[in-house]
Amino acid sequence: MWKYPRMAAWFIIGTFTLLLARLPFFAAPMIPNYIEFNPGIALVPLMGVFWGPAAFWSALLATLLGDWITGLWSSLSVLKALGIASMAFTAQYLWDTGAPNAYAGRKHTRSWSSTFHYLHAASAGCFVAAAWTGLGADMARLYPFPYISALILAHHLIFVNLLGIAFYRFSVREVIPDWGNWRSAMENEYPIPVPAHFASVSVWVTGTGACVAGWLIGAVFYRITPLRPYVLGNYCGTGLAVVLIIFLAAHSFLLLRGPLRKIPAKRR
Repeated sequence: MWKYPRMAAWFIIGTFTLLLARLPFFAAPMIPNYIEFNPGIALVPLMGVFWGPAAFWSALLATLLGDWITGLWSSLSVLKALGIASMAFTAQYLWDTGAPNAYAGRKHTRSWSSTFHYLHAASAGCFVAAAWTGLGADMARLYPFPYISALILAHHLIFVNLLGIAFYRFSVREVIPDWGNWRSAMENEYPIPVPAHFASVSVWVTGTGACVAGWLIGAVFYRITPLRPYVLGNYCGTGLAVVLIIFLAAHSFLLLRGPLRKIPAKRR
């Protein structure tokens, strides 16, 4: 993507936009010193759908810089950044492959069909981001996975869905006609895949499965659930981390194997 000026510009714009959307709320943390209240998270899947690879790198860098600037930097920051970047990548992938029909996957419109398709793509990434952040908190022995992942998931879903409808429809009307999207910026070097329901279901299962498996393991083996009080410093341990890593590695593999395949030279 770096050889395309528009993609590089979107990377810079996206990074500063996510930073500016986050900074006003850093003084209102959900978890002091680790995770802040951040309505700007609604922009991450939106950028993923429109700006593709540029949004992935913007989300990754903006999260790391945001933690450093606001003093929230900790052992959790890297996995939290990977989770938010994966949210953008998941939204991009599901927009392309999970379309209910070929038209919806290729066109951004203000129709409610297109809007709900966007929300479907964006919501899946919320589970992935929650799983990555919860994994980091549990491995660092800061907070148990069931508690932190459920809190992050509720936060992300609320803002991604409530603000996402307005953001998506506004962007389709005001931004896309003038700016285009990442595929047009990259001179159609990457094809739009045919909608693949199996691929989209697999991405959904691995993303949401990480959270669900973590909650089940926490409840059955460690007696820790999202709503049950716990002792500060409790964590679920290595067994849960291994299961989460398997789910998240499978999810990442599915994302990387499909949407960024180049068009063969003979087809250009």
